[in-house]
This record gives sequence, C-alpha cells and structure tokens, in this order.
Amino acid sequence: MIRPQSNGQAGANLLPQHREDLRKSGLSDETIKACGFHSLTTDGLVRRALGWKWGYRGKLGPCLAIPVTVHPSGNRLGQGWPAR
Repeated sequence: MIRPQSNGQAGANLLPQHREDLRKSGLSDETIKACGFHSLTTDGLVRRALGWKWGYRGKLGPCLAIPVTVHPSGNRLGQGWPAR
C-alpha cells in the first residue's frame, strides 16, 4: 500500500504526485488544503468512493479524491474556490 504524506503540509493525506498535479493546475497549498483534496490509496477506499460493492481489483491505482457536495436535487456541486 502506498501511504500519502502527512507531514503537516497543505493537503496532508495527499500523495506527492497528486499534490504536484494540483499545483501544476495553479492551485496554491492553501487552496489545496481548504478544498480537502486527498488521495485514496487502497482498493477498499477507491471501491467505497465509487460505490462499488465488488468487482474492483485496483486497476485505477491511487486516486485523487475531489470533494463535492450533493444537493438534495441530486446535482453534484463542486466548489470552485475555498468557502469563506
């Protein structure tokens, strides 16, 4: 199992490659932390995040989780910037 870095930096529980991808997208460490991005590093975490009960065999590898809010209407809302 690959473990995310958790060293007190922005985006603790975020793999280095995921942090770098977010930074390349222009996001600051402050924004990365405020948005709650994190890495899913085990088959079980990825399977649960996808809502799959079985059949996942780790083919995606570690995944970057991007938190969203599900509105009662069923629409998924992504935050474009940290809430204030």
